[in-house]
Amino acid sequence: MTVWQTFIGMIIKPLYTFQHLQNDDRAARKGLWVLLLVLGTYTFILSIFITHDYPAMAPSILPISVEDLYRYQVWYQGPLFIVATLVLTGLLVLLAKMKGQAAGFTVVFARVRLATAVPFALTTMAVELVIAILVLVGVFQPLEILGWLAGEGAWFANAYQLVGVLWIIGLLALTARLTLGVRWWLAIILGVVLAVIYGIPIGLFIR
Repeated sequence: MTVWQTFIGMIIKPLYTFQHLQNDDRAARKGLWVLLLVLGTYTFILSIFITHDYPAMAPSILPISVEDLYRYQVWYQGPLFIVATLVLTGLLVLLAKMKGQAAGFTVVFARVRLATAVPFALTTMAVELVIAILVLVGVFQPLEILGWLAGEGAWFANAYQLVGVLWIIGLLALTARLTLGVRWWLAIILGVVLAVIYGIPIGLFIR
């Protein structure tokens, strides 16, 4: 399977795609390519936001303005995604060893990377890409869109983010089940725990 076939496979047949990665010596490379796709697209989005003074919707915990955070984020978002992925991968591999299961680090890394990147790319990133293009061509002003998303359109912003979160939890649960061989109920619990571990630093430092 090519990178694009793997990406599409995560949408239409994630179980088959995850199983296929088990014997794919390019598994980790595919995970990194998907990450680069996401980072490249999101950097493009942020570049438009920066040049058009698009304000962040949520405040930052860092002692800088949310607008300046965009400029810093361009440089640290890649390492942050990698570190978060490595943490989940290491945790799953460690749990697998404790259960006596064989779990290849590169395969688990690829599964975690795809499980977190694909839902993000097709929900939050896709929506923000459309918003960025509309701002770029001058169809809307930043404050117009932001005002709608924070007001009457709040239901839409909440909906696509909720879909993305639930999708990530589902794929991480599938990753846990395949890696650890646990029952579905435990896999779902682990999916939630893994999503929280992954989501806390992302939620705090990514805008």
